[in-house]
Amino acid sequence: MFEVVEDLDYMYHMDRYCTYNFRTLSRIKEKVGDEYFQKHFKLIISGIPLGKIQDLDGKIHKKIAYEFSASTRLVNESEEIEINSFIKKYILQFDKVLEEGYSLYFYGANDKGKTYTALLILAQLYKRRQKFFGHYITFREFCQLYDKSAWGETDEYAEFLVKSIMSEIPLIIVDEIGGKEGKATDNRLAIFEDLIKSRAGNNLPIIMIGNTKPIPDDEYDQSTSILTRYGESCFSAMTEKFRFFLFSNKKNPEFRIQQNKWDLDE
Repeated sequence: MFEVVEDLDYMYHMDRYCTYNFRTLSRIKEKVGDEYFQKHFKLIISGIPLGKIQDLDGKIHKKIAYEFSASTRLVNESEEIEINSFIKKYILQFDKVLEEGYSLYFYGANDKGKTYTALLILAQLYKRRQKFFGHYITFREFCQLYDKSAWGETDEYAEFLVKSIMSEIPLIIVDEIGGKEGKATDNRLAIFEDLIKSRAGNNLPIIMIGNTKPIPDDEYDQSTSILTRYGESCFSAMTEKFRFFLFSNKKNPEFRIQQNKWDLDE
């Protein structure tokens, strides 16, 4: 059903995922046809919805080229890092990304290309790395799986996927971070912090996506941010590994986050 490679971790993950999701995969195959299913098999088993795979179709096998308006700035440095050149480095130097656990947070308004950019990174890595596997999931879906696993419900798939996401899968994409106003519930805060710190502890990168900005604009800003929603401990853990990119049509965005210098910047 998928290409055989000499990598036990890769094969184990693929085999377990296909076993647990046999019925779902069968329905998808019946819906899209055998040719389309085989062509995009790795993306399908990565948890990416069909609609988002269709958005990627035709872009995956082209050379790396991007047309997104997003950038980041290192505090106290004048040079702005454009996402177009940065993501090319992120893909081509993914061994260094894995070695250091370099993670990304894409944020901004809807329909600015955040999720599309993240999924294109995943698709390009599949193209270039034979033994690579990744996974896409929304934060809400992950919390539901985490709760099932934590409360001891007899759901082997939930336990398998939560463990894989926390400490095994080389790259995960977590979409729809934040969203609601105010502070997260204690349960959601604990899950968010556990996810961030578990991945960081294993030097495994995450691409997180959300409308929620990292920090308030100023002391008078009452809107929700990662800092105000999930707390200082979570945000501090993010700043150790994450680079924050704002997706917008504005030029020269201002950043008050002390972002670490990465080897990829050289």
